[in-house]
Amino acid sequence: IQWPLNIIIDSSSLSRYNAIHRFLVKQRRSVLLLEDIWKKSKHFLVKANHDPKIRKIVLFRAELQHFMNVMESHCMNTIQTLHAELIDKIRNEASTVADLKYIHNSFLKAGLRAFLLLKSQNRVRQLIEKILGLVLKFHMQLSAHPLSLEMTDTVYNGILQTQKEFYQTSKMFMTLLKIQKESYAANMLMSLNFNGFYYASE
Repeated sequence: IQWPLNIIIDSSSLSRYNAIHRFLVKQRRSVLLLEDIWKKSKHFLVKANHDPKIRKIVLFRAELQHFMNVMESHCMNTIQTLHAELIDKIRNEASTVADLKYIHNSFLKAGLRAFLLLKSQNRVRQLIEKILGLVLKFHMQLSAHPLSLEMTDTVYNGILQTQKEFYQTSKMFMTLLKIQKESYAANMLMSLNFNGFYYASE
């Protein structure tokens, strides 16, 4: 980055931006994979009414889609809110280059915290990464064995195992969210578990 921008956006700032962008790209990819499953499976909704295996798979896809849509919506709303706050502080509080640097660094740190990317949030982030991996695994399972083919017990049991891992991981994720004392955590938790589904079996 050319001078004088490199005074504000230094190598440390670029590393933080890259971490945020990598997370958002992974998240977007997961949403697109689930949408791809929907495009390929929506033709079997009638079949799902008569086949409990197909019905369970279709419902699981919807559960994953809800989870990822809420996560993506949370991130987009957070970006808009933090950006608006950044612009406001620059206009009203920045009078020196040092002020600009401090405001910009605070903006990036707030973004990392909201996206659960700080080192102190490693445990929560690992759970998110596992969920993103389960979405990829589910897509690969249905790509290798589409619903147009006969659902064997081996394939079906593999998908059930993926579903079980998702339930366990998502419940642990939201349990850790409850411990967080930030407003973003409370908002995310309420959106993800608005009907109490994830705690129904506790």
